[in-house]
Amino acid sequence: MVAMLLFRTRQMKGICAAVLGCLGPTMALAGGIEFFEGGFEEALARAEEEDKHVFVDVYATWCGPCKVMDAVVFPRDDVGEHYNANFINLKLDAEDESINGPAISERYDVGAYPTYLYLNPDGSVVGRALGALPASLFVQVAEQLTGGLDSGFAELEARYEQGERDPEFVQAYLWDAQVELALFEGDVMQRYQRKTALENAADEYFSSRDFSELINPRDFALIACYKEKKPRGDALVEYVIDNYDAFLDVAAEIALARLVLEINFYAAQESAQQGDEQYLAYLGDLSGSLKRAADYIAKLEPDSELLHDSMAPQFRGEYLAAAGHWDDLLAYIEETLAQSGSDRVRALRMASHWLGRSPEPHHKALLLAYTREAYELAPDDWSTAFSYSIQLIAADQTEQARELLQAALDGLEGKEGVANFRELLRGQLDRITQ
Repeated sequence: MVAMLLFRTRQMKGICAAVLGCLGPTMALAGGIEFFEGGFEEALARAEEEDKHVFVDVYATWCGPCKVMDAVVFPRDDVGEHYNANFINLKLDAEDESINGPAISERYDVGAYPTYLYLNPDGSVVGRALGALPASLFVQVAEQLTGGLDSGFAELEARYEQGERDPEFVQAYLWDAQVELALFEGDVMQRYQRKTALENAADEYFSSRDFSELINPRDFALIACYKEKKPRGDALVEYVIDNYDAFLDVAAEIALARLVLEINFYAAQESAQQGDEQYLAYLGDLSGSLKRAADYIAKLEPDSELLHDSMAPQFRGEYLAAAGHWDDLLAYIEETLAQSGSDRVRALRMASHWLGRSPEPHHKALLLAYTREAYELAPDDWSTAFSYSIQLIAADQTEQARELLQAALDGLEGKEGVANFRELLRGQLDRITQ
């Protein structure tokens, strides 16, 4: 999976979310990658001294796939053996300003997590990869980018396009395709089209097998990669949920649990956003068919957005707005704001998001009030300024919106790692000017 940069809720785009299950539950995880304890420039200098490349794991603390890589892949001896011998390895929190994380991420145009940078000692890019990968393929990526390894994937793809469909061959094709996705250099739409084509190939492969035959490490990895965004109700998805314990014998639990919970999350989110009460059934499954997975994640991340207590408040507001239950929504917003405490800015943002769907003219004044209060509480937050400017424009207070946006842009002046935010604010200001 790949967690996109600009949205810390579940607005994510994914590539192979939990493929790490292929490691199996009993693999020893001693040793592993040794990460350099200094800063970025120091890592480059050390690489120069030792005549190595630099590997940078660019992550975010909230990124699910990053956590899976940390728990399952990076600690492996076979992974550590290759990366320690050939790289100075550095972990970079892209949002940590104390280590220049935003600036370094902007320098290398990081737009999703995890992003892996493979650099020369002078900081120039040898190559980059994206998303969670099984251990053997994570090593293969490094070998292809810095060791001249030829993957041989072009031959596999040619055979597939010529109609070869032997299950063992298709499994190998889909397995190696994960590396091609990680290294794919096209734009977002091209990547989506490429992934969709491979998902279709995977669906054909899965349907050709008895599902019980897929309970093995490699096929679970393929399920996790190519079924990550499939809806509840998909036959194989439901089979994995119903046979959680059996798959646990061949998969790392963090990978299996995150896979089924993320699928459930997106199903609940979609239902709520369509005004469908089915979202309540998906929430209920967290104490039913998905309880073991939920309990496991709760021990690791008690505040995980994949759990009931995080999902229920958010999706109730989504549901009420989509269903047009405006009186109920206003009462729920009032309740939410009354209980928000120190997290009031976030609560105001959610209230604005929900009420923004209302066609009722008298709700516009509330939207303006919510965004204004959020801005007053967090005036240095570019997003509160951006949201407030939208409501000011809607209220025909264009001059105040222009002044607000200009002040927000001035506040970002000289800061590194904020190019995307600056572009959004500038675009809004330009639209007003025009």
